[in-house]
Amino acid sequence: MLSIIIPAYNEETCIATTVESLCHSFRALFQELEIIVVDDGSKDKTAQIVRMIANKDKNEVSIKLIQNVTNKGKGFSIKRGVLEASGDIIIFTDADLPYDVESIKYLINRISDAKPIVIGSRVLSESKVSAKISWFRYLSGRIYSILIQIFMFQNIPDTQCGLKGFTSKITKEVFPFLTINGFAFDVELLYILRKKSCNILQVPVTMISDRTDSRLNMALDPIIMFLALFRIRINDFLGKYG
Repeated sequence: MLSIIIPAYNEETCIATTVESLCHSFRALFQELEIIVVDDGSKDKTAQIVRMIANKDKNEVSIKLIQNVTNKGKGFSIKRGVLEASGDIIIFTDADLPYDVESIKYLINRISDAKPIVIGSRVLSESKVSAKISWFRYLSGRIYSILIQIFMFQNIPDTQCGLKGFTSKITKEVFPFLTINGFAFDVELLYILRKKSCNILQVPVTMISDRTDSRLNMALDPIIMFLALFRIRINDFLGKYG
């Protein structure tokens, strides 16, 4: 069984296309397919659209809607969705589906007991990024990657790629320890996995789009994400990661 987690905040313009595309691409490849959309306190029709699709496809794919009463953050939403997933393999991806389906299939096929964590990376030589990314977003991402290499861990140059997959066993061992609700949750997740000496496989992706209405506040979120690095270190010192 495959579970796909999609965090969503005000995604009424794309959520139907994303869910239907994933249903079409994966329903025949697994005995059971579960898609969990975690609506992070959206103020638009995201939840209504997901309910409509779930009612339409209920005999073929399990489509579940989880709603946060208020906006909690991407990390909180993914953690909640993962912990409620039933699949043997659990992946998460972004609501606008920026990575092509073949990249998702390749990542899923590499997940096994020997390789329980497989993450997408946009900076591998085999990766293709056809989407136009603003110079400020690209530069801030590179700087953040350097800071992670210096203060946290090395050899994972793209921590923020929004496509990651796991065996259900590893999610039960790691996700309950996550404390960061925002965009820096990826770093905390990978930090815990490295701390537990987990085998992390990085695979190339093809990025076909990059949203113009990014949920990242470029004035505030980079500061919060930087401070989160210190919070992770403090959490570790206090023994919060087991």
